[in-house]
Amino acid sequence: MPIVCYNSTFLLLVENSCLLINRHCAQEQFMSATKPQVKETVVKMNHLSCNPKMVKQYILGETIGEGCFGKVREAVDSKNGRRCAIKILKKRNLRKVPDGEESVKRETEILKKIHHPNCISLVESFTDEDRDKIFIVCEYVSGGSLQSLLEKAPSKRIPLTQARSIFKQLIHALEYLHSIGIVHSDIKPDNILLTVDGVLKLSDFGVAQCECNEAKAQLRNGAPAFQAPEMASDKCCAPNNDIWAAGITLYIMVVGKFPFEGTSVFSLFENIGNGQFSIPDWIDESLADLIRSLLQVDPQKRISIPQIKNHAWMNAKLKQEQPLPIPHNPTAFSTSSKPKLPSCSCIIT
Repeated sequence: MPIVCYNSTFLLLVENSCLLINRHCAQEQFMSATKPQVKETVVKMNHLSCNPKMVKQYILGETIGEGCFGKVREAVDSKNGRRCAIKILKKRNLRKVPDGEESVKRETEILKKIHHPNCISLVESFTDEDRDKIFIVCEYVSGGSLQSLLEKAPSKRIPLTQARSIFKQLIHALEYLHSIGIVHSDIKPDNILLTVDGVLKLSDFGVAQCECNEAKAQLRNGAPAFQAPEMASDKCCAPNNDIWAAGITLYIMVVGKFPFEGTSVFSLFENIGNGQFSIPDWIDESLADLIRSLLQVDPQKRISIPQIKNHAWMNAKLKQEQPLPIPHNPTAFSTSSKPKLPSCSCIIT
């Protein structure tokens, strides 16, 4: 029977076991399992003491993300030892913005509809009226975000074979979402999580929408640097917006910078609307063609998902390169925090 010492920053939990936590004892804490297990999961927990903080059956660990509406904390389900990420939103902060609480309600309703291996899974959501907080519990993805991988990559680029694998999974996720009438509206490296095995998990559906609604679109935009040109004029949420953002993401992965920049959001949108960007000479013509097709200013001429899947570069034989290792780092879906993206001369969130 493993011993848990709350003076340590690590809590050893036996997978698929039932945990008995005594909140009032200090140094000699332990957990008993109903079924013996061989494999143990090491979960990094922060600020543990003789009175571990809990919400329902979840033991809260360190904060792994923060934003203007709340934070994301690592947690462990005391009923089964499973790691999860809990988005904790303060209702008083949500009430300060128009449609704040309704936006969170829409997000959880959308998450309930999603069941796909390349999309983050919702465990449950609930409200604590005494604490005046909303809790959204999702699966925990320990490999980190695509953004963190880019930051550690040489020249801020990812090997082509690895970039294509990530991009293919992103397209599979978008194909699924669009098939059930959902537009993500905030595709960017910070919202793309990766498992240590390289499986993509699309996260943060905070601005996702199920239909084109001008009022909602004006209030629920994603990061400006990833927004399609048509968003600056008609504010219409459509699947083509996600395809444009996927194109920006692919460009960043293989080139190492943004295709469009500006000294302000206004100049950024102006440059996006002009649709003028450069592709380095060392980019293969087939890949360059795909990028140009993704970043087509006219949404009616923009490449479709079936066309993307059948594009020559998506199926070409590429030179095998060593993929960048995906670290075992804590991460979770965002709470509208400002992303750390490759250097850009404008504000992008």
